[in-house]
Amino acid sequence: MGEPLIDGRASWKIQAEPKPGYAGKDKGILRNVHGTLWIDKQDYQWVRVEAEVLDTITIGLFLARLNKGAVLEFENQRN
Repeated sequence: MGEPLIDGRASWKIQAEPKPGYAGKDKGILRNVHGTLWIDKQDYQWVRVEAEVLDTITIGLFLARLNKGAVLEFENQRN
């Protein structure tokens, strides 16, 4: 999706979509999320993540629940 500068450093902007039929080890959590990731070109670490939940995700009986439409945003703080 491009190569923007984040905090003055070059990065890759990647669109992530779930693979149809994916089950995986995580009980299918990743098949219920799509979003955008920014990866630092120098150290290959994620810099930013924006994700949206496509269907309700429940982790454990009482541990966590994310409803459909929830938006998640994370930034990796670099020193």
